[in-house]
Amino acid sequence: MRPYLGNFAGVTDNDGAHILANHTAQPFDNVTDLSHLFNVLDSDPKAARIINDGGQQWIDFLQYQGGVDPSHVDYAFRAGQLNHAMQQGMTDQISQLNARDQWEQVKSYNNQTAWIDTAATAAWLAPTPAVGVMAGVTDIWLKQVLVAPGDPLHPVTADPTQAAVSAVGNDFKMDSVRTNFDQAQGHLDAHPDSAARFAGFTTNGQLDWSLVSESHTTTNNFVRDVGQIQDLNTANFNTMFINGLTSENIIEHDQGPKNAGQQPK
Repeated sequence: MRPYLGNFAGVTDNDGAHILANHTAQPFDNVTDLSHLFNVLDSDPKAARIINDGGQQWIDFLQYQGGVDPSHVDYAFRAGQLNHAMQQGMTDQISQLNARDQWEQVKSYNNQTAWIDTAATAAWLAPTPAVGVMAGVTDIWLKQVLVAPGDPLHPVTADPTQAAVSAVGNDFKMDSVRTNFDQAQGHLDAHPDSAARFAGFTTNGQLDWSLVSESHTTTNNFVRDVGQIQDLNTANFNTMFINGLTSENIIEHDQGPKNAGQQPK
């Protein structure tokens, strides 16, 4: 499935580009539908890691291609939509896991406290003096010890699956520096003569992420240097990426008949 995520997000090989593995997988109708695919796979931490890693590789690849040929701002738009689908699928899955975990806690609490509210309580306390008073005190004490779900003073341990899935989600959040890195690498491969622009950030002719992310200073310097490459046009690429993050439709639908009386050309 990973090789087809680009197809699902509406990436095409128009204008002579050759970045799709095949042309049979069709795009999803909208970002929400695509997010459902991620949502289902995100329910298992291992599957979540695999599918989100595949999605991030596609985003890196599209951003890289935007550096090779900056005229393809459509790649930025599709990368934004794919990122949106990944994040929405992960957010929905974590919410579902959280709701399931809370429901299990509520059921457990209700099962443990149900007997306290029955006549069995009085029978159990029958040998105790002042049974009426003790029953009320015991009722309150037991419910306090058991702790109702959602009590902020007594937080419960997070569900392991939820914690693992959340960790995956944190690894694949949007990173503008990574976007610049991908574009710059594409530009460098397409224009080897521009290597001097990236002095201090390369190892064996390739950009080195460890050098870029070494400190806040190195990261800021790298972003500054990339932004000064006019023919790379990072500002326009970033704008299109953000537009993709907020655009729902992957396929533009027919809006109804237009000029129906004219012969098609």
